[in-house]
Amino acid sequence: MKKHFFFKSFILLLTFFIFNSFSKSQDAKFKALFIFNFTKYIKWEKEKEKEEFFKILILGNTAVSDELSSIAGRIKVAGHQKIKIENISKTEEITKCHILYLANNKTKLFQKTLKKLDGKNTLFVTDKKNLVMQGSGISFFKEKERLKFQISTKNIKKNRLKVAAALTRLGIKID
Repeated sequence: MKKHFFFKSFILLLTFFIFNSFSKSQDAKFKALFIFNFTKYIKWEKEKEKEEFFKILILGNTAVSDELSSIAGRIKVAGHQKIKIENISKTEEITKCHILYLANNKTKLFQKTLKKLDGKNTLFVTDKKNLVMQGSGISFFKEKERLKFQISTKNIKKNRLKVAAALTRLGIKID
């Protein structure tokens, strides 16, 4: 009887971990696709559009990095710019980029990151609800198992970027 109970418990636990892992993997894929699609609705200044690479920095450890790298190998921004993905672990490593994605495990670095990006013509994307109210341009969150994003046109414009109205309709506009 104990073996049977142990076996059922083991199967249930294994199923939970597999489903949870699959769910996180799917979230990472969707976030990467969203980030790539943001490039279609945001306009950077002319000098950034002429650069050889469209640079995305990822601050923190996240599966989104692998998914973005996969996209970067197949697709170009605006049909001509190759995508370059760089992973960093500290705010001191932040360099000139088009998009900076702050992973959920680095949220404690939010204020420091925000100061580094102030006015730098960079889209700041975060992985925690309501960070747009503190300064990021876009924040991902989950609601009822659905991935959504909040958007602050004020914060995006503050970084000298232009945002298409179509993007604000896709997300939850904060301002």
